[in-house]
Amino acid sequence: HTKRGLQVANLSAAIMKLPDREFGIRRLAACDHSFRTLCEDLSDAVQALEHWFASATLHVPERISEYQSLIEALVAEMQATLDKAPGRINSDSDPG
Repeated sequence: HTKRGLQVANLSAAIMKLPDREFGIRRLAACDHSFRTLCEDLSDAVQALEHWFASATLHVPERISEYQSLIEALVAEMQATLDKAPGRINSDSDPG
């Protein structure tokens, strides 16, 4: 993977969870390291949840619940960060 490829993969989980905020996600991720880290954390949590859904391990329900809660918290934090972002970044439409 290239660095750009990893960034796109990390953003795809955020865009999948907040499709109506795609433009804001892309804009903020381009200029805010903390937001990119949130996107990376969300991507990692989604991958882990997928792993646990596919697992046959005894403690699967607890792990699934933990990761679902983590994902919800990360998405809420991303929404709050997007809501506080400067006007152009906060816009949900591409100025084209």
